Amino acid sequence: MSQKANRKHKDSLFSLVFGNVAALRELYGAVSRKPLPKAAKIRLTTLKKALYMDRLNDLSFAVDEELIVLIEHQSTVNETIPMRMLYYVVRLYEKALKREDYYRRGAITIPAPVFIVLYNGKEPYPDSQRRFNTLKGIKPETNYLTRTTYLASLGARYVDYKELSLSSLFAKSPELLPWANSFPALELKVHVYNINDGRNPEMMAKSKLLRGYSTIIGKIREYEKTLPLKEAIDAAVDYCIENDVLKELLEKQSSEVRSMLFTEWNQEEALNVMKAEGMEIGEARGIEIGEARGIEIGRSEGRSEAMENVARIALAEGLPLEAISKLTGFDIETILNLPADGHQSK
Repeated sequence: MSQKANRKHKDSLFSLVFGNVAALRELYGAVSRKPLPKAAKIRLTTLKKALYMDRLNDLSFAVDEELIVLIEHQSTVNETIPMRMLYYVVRLYEKALKREDYYRRGAITIPAPVFIVLYNGKEPYPDSQRRFNTLKGIKPETNYLTRTTYLASLGARYVDYKELSLSSLFAKSPELLPWANSFPALELKVHVYNINDGRNPEMMAKSKLLRGYSTIIGKIREYEKTLPLKEAIDAAVDYCIENDVLKELLEKQSSEVRSMLFTEWNQEEALNVMKAEGMEIGEARGIEIGEARGIEIGRSEGRSEAMENVARIALAEGLPLEAISKLTGFDIETILNLPADGHQSK
């Protein structure tokens, strides 16, 4: 289980826990509910220099050269993730195929892709309770485990789950399409699961590592309510070691894990503050625009300018470009080309 974290790249406890073949085999079996055959060969394919930077996408691996699995871990909601997954998988196919494969007369076989997002942010997502409440008039206050059991009895796969599609991001212009039945001409589906402590219990039961990761994050959040961040992280790590939760990893790499968690937490908090500040600036600018050009236009442009302000603040603080992209939804090129003065962007 022991492995060195690569400090040059995108470090996270998630990547440290699952960045090896045995852990990926366990994780994929839990999420897909279909364990990989013991004889199946797994090859790590995690990308370098994704999105113009010398950083990694979170995790990707090939199974017997028949399957490419991409797994992203997220602590913020980002429903543009299908676009990023498209970028990643194209890069992986480029690496997997030979140049002559593109020009063969006959069809070739390529690995089938699987796209997975594991979400553990504080914001409720996916909103399973709302979907649950539409079933048989169940009351909103029904506790989570009761709701989980009820959904399972109806044959639901997982409770906290959402499917995101690339086609949902496309402009809808049917009058411009030459073939009415051809939409979408390109599709990609991402499976999003909530992995917070207590969520998706059926999935958690199939992976000790995933349960462990969920537990340590949950404990940090619990202790952080009454302790400074560093003390909360220390208390969570100590709790996990004492209770055989990720014990081997935490004992062997205790100081590095504590430092890694502290850095992750500070970055997330900084981004949240910047988002709030950017939204305030954007709302004020939106009112100004709205008075001159109409309230609806002002609201729309104010929201857009708010995200631009978030990006500017984050850049000024030296935060990683990929983190800014996740927060704002802008691609890296857009972030790098933002004008210094938001008023000049119109």
